[in-house]
Amino acid sequence: MAKVVFLKFVPNAPGSMYGIAKDDVDLASKGINSSYKIVSITDEQYDDLRLHRKTVYYDDNDNLVWNNNTHPYPSLEKLQSFVNSLQAPPSPLNSKAAGCIEELKTKTFDNYTFPLSLQFGELAVDKGIDWAADFEIF
Repeated sequence: MAKVVFLKFVPNAPGSMYGIAKDDVDLASKGINSSYKIVSITDEQYDDLRLHRKTVYYDDNDNLVWNNNTHPYPSLEKLQSFVNSLQAPPSPLNSKAAGCIEELKTKTFDNYTFPLSLQFGELAVDKGIDWAADFEIF
């Protein structure tokens, strides 16, 4: 079962998600300890986070609060500008994420109809990239 990792003692705080792991083995390989709040999620929820379709945080009752990412790209120019501005976070563990971003920058997007509601992780997968989100490799 997939996991979402949050900063501990930070309820009701969008942005408190620290990372995601596809299973217990993946989580253990990242050295996560009891300093973090770890919650099991479904594989579908994992993909929603990985592909930037949704965001999540937890509330005072330890319930997960999900929000849809609904930031459509109004035009090809806005999408291209956004893709060109993407940068990998400065971490030696994110070389796969950096490679995904660089590969996405080589793609063209003129085959889409705008406004476009796909998120950039979904765009990458649609363009044949094995997308690795930056918070997937924390």
